[in-house]
Amino acid sequence: MIPDLKENGEPLVEIKPIANKLFIEPRYFLEDIPNSLNKIYLRREAATKLIKALQFIPERMSFILYDGFRPLQVQTFLYN
Repeated sequence: MIPDLKENGEPLVEIKPIANKLFIEPRYFLEDIPNSLNKIYLRREAATKLIKALQFIPERMSFILYDGFRPLQVQTFLYN
């Protein structure tokens, strides 16, 4: 079942690495999937929550992002 998605107008923001805390690895781009992005974007609210979550993890731990917003063409490629 496909959820009924609606555009909420919230802007996308580019997520950039944070030394020793947040690593970025755009997997679909690195795997040469057509129309994939070489950067990772999240909705502003999701990005804010990600940054907040980084404040709560132990110093020796980190996050790695493989994906965020993906164009419809990439979604179609992955699931068709």
